[in-house]
Amino acid sequence: MKIKDYIKILCLSYKKNAFKGVLNLAKVFSDLIAEPEAVSSRITSAKIEITTRCNLKCRFCDSTVNSRRKTDMQAGEFLQILDKMPFLSKISLSGVGEPFINPNIFQFIKLAKERHVFIGTFTNATLLSEDKIEKLLQSGIDWLNISLDGAVKETYEDIRCGAVFENVLSNIRVFQDENIRNGEKTDVAIWMTLTKSNIGELPQMIPLAKSLGIKKINAQSLHPWGKDYWKKELRDQQVEYGGKGEFLSSAVRNAKKEGISLNFSTIGCAPKRKRTCNWPWRSCNITVDGFITPCCMNGSDPDIINFGNIYRESFEKIWNSRDYRLFRKQLKSSSMPDICRGCPGYFYVGF
Repeated sequence: MKIKDYIKILCLSYKKNAFKGVLNLAKVFSDLIAEPEAVSSRITSAKIEITTRCNLKCRFCDSTVNSRRKTDMQAGEFLQILDKMPFLSKISLSGVGEPFINPNIFQFIKLAKERHVFIGTFTNATLLSEDKIEKLLQSGIDWLNISLDGAVKETYEDIRCGAVFENVLSNIRVFQDENIRNGEKTDVAIWMTLTKSNIGELPQMIPLAKSLGIKKINAQSLHPWGKDYWKKELRDQQVEYGGKGEFLSSAVRNAKKEGISLNFSTIGCAPKRKRTCNWPWRSCNITVDGFITPCCMNGSDPDIINFGNIYRESFEKIWNSRDYRLFRKQLKSSSMPDICRGCPGYFYVGF
């Protein structure tokens, strides 16, 4: 996040809980520094999965093969999460499904905004009809991250199976044209997952983003969802970044020339670098069926790892449960948890 986003969250924390909110935010930063097993602060940020259904079959997405029940979160369940996490100031509506499949998404945004929550979502942009675009802009959503994994039709459609490149670009243009007319109240960014087949198109993504009126691009690595199956499946798609540093740095320089912010999120794994992942002290992932998991990457599947269910017990009980405390202890040690192995978010390598 940028400094302005931290300032916004600080202001929202005060609006939500007055000085208690500001004091809690100070405790969050203290916990991030000390990384205790038992966290003293109340959680202020969460990823919430509002559906496990998707209209695409992307080559690197776990939703295409996992056995999880395909379902949508209901308004009462979302409200229950808000009630049990009163210090939440930031929510990302994201998971293995496409958020706009859930017809309740606009109600979720409304409920969050009424509680002074900074909220946004990820989307493949295939379902952004004019009606949805109007509702989305009226909802006051703070940010929209658009998954676009290729700068040309052939590459994009080979990765995002079921999507039509021209239609997606058209939807993005309509949204961003309206957003700009609306004063760009919604922050829009392109998210590109880098693979061997598309990394060469990163430079082309810069003029494409500019033509769409988008000033931000985030590039990230593949991750194996904490599963041996995906480690094998993604091996041929995984980018080896050892010889790509100068290429990626060059892309950043070109982006700056065009006024595009190009950021690298979870790029590569470097075993000798210091761990940068701090999820268990600042945030969590909440699945559509209410399970609390450590993150939205390797630790996102509740069938593999979860610390409890927010629909059945208080979040405070889960947040400092024995299992969560043990997970923090192991993450802080020299031996990473098994679930974290192969996760590009464990070590952040920037350029």
